[in-house]
Amino acid sequence: MNDQKYLVHFETSDILFPDECPICGRHASKTSSIISTMKDWTRVHSVWYFNRGMKGSVTIRKEIQVPVCEEHHIDFHDSVKMKGIFSLIMGLLMVFFLFIGAVIFFYAVDLVVLPLPWYVTFLALGSAIVIGFWASGPSRLEKFVAIEKIMVGSQEVILKFKNLEYAKKVLRLNGDTAKPLRVSRPESPHTDS
Repeated sequence: MNDQKYLVHFETSDILFPDECPICGRHASKTSSIISTMKDWTRVHSVWYFNRGMKGSVTIRKEIQVPVCEEHHIDFHDSVKMKGIFSLIMGLLMVFFLFIGAVIFFYAVDLVVLPLPWYVTFLALGSAIVIGFWASGPSRLEKFVAIEKIMVGSQEVILKFKNLEYAKKVLRLNGDTAKPLRVSRPESPHTDS
């Protein structure tokens, strides 16, 4: 399995993409968004502190439209709604998991055995949380094209591509405003001999 990622630096956020889906290679008839946010720690001036600079964070958000086929199209607004609902459900699951875990722990300290449904519920909630975190990863599109880095104070951005041929097409379309950086390989465990 090829887990290599290809990084491309763009001098502008107006990136041209080929009219093909980066996931399957079919003709692209729609666009979907890839979004990235990052915090930039910068000096913030305030009149309350007599114009002395304080450290503060500013959130930077970058959204890029990528052409995709009908099958792989993701509506951004539906995606945001689903992620919000999903986050709420995951939060509630974690609260119940911690509550039941605390009850089991304190009864165990007192050497009291709870009925079996308590343990089954605890394991079921733990399994649901693990599956939920696994499922909340990047979208299918973000596995093929993702924003690797946003350059603060400019329009520059680094994109990560899974498919080398697609990355080459994007490079050709963008000419001098794009340049390849390197191939990113998956982390390998270090062995000390």
